[in-house]
Amino acid sequence: MAKKIKNKIGIMYSTDSSFEYEYEQESETLENQDQNLEAWLEKKNRNGKVACVVKGFIGTEQDLKELSKSLKSLCGVGGSTKNGEIIIVRVLYLIHSY
Repeated sequence: MAKKIKNKIGIMYSTDSSFEYEYEQESETLENQDQNLEAWLEKKNRNGKVACVVKGFIGTEQDLKELSKSLKSLCGVGGSTKNGEIIIVRVLYLIHSY
């Protein structure tokens, strides 16, 4: 039930008994070759530490988390997924080691 409340579009509450809420629909995940991902180096809101933010993923939240997990394990670093973006920390260490 909590997920439905988060996904309501526009109206919080209606007294109309015949009113139907509209819910956000998760889009299906595009194929790998159709994804247009962008990697950004940012240090905004991270106390001056640089992080790589991967933006532009189109798909379900579960697929985003799977992609994030595989990227972090390949790089050997930590990170998280927030607001449809993958945040990878300790990026400078990776850049300087190559």
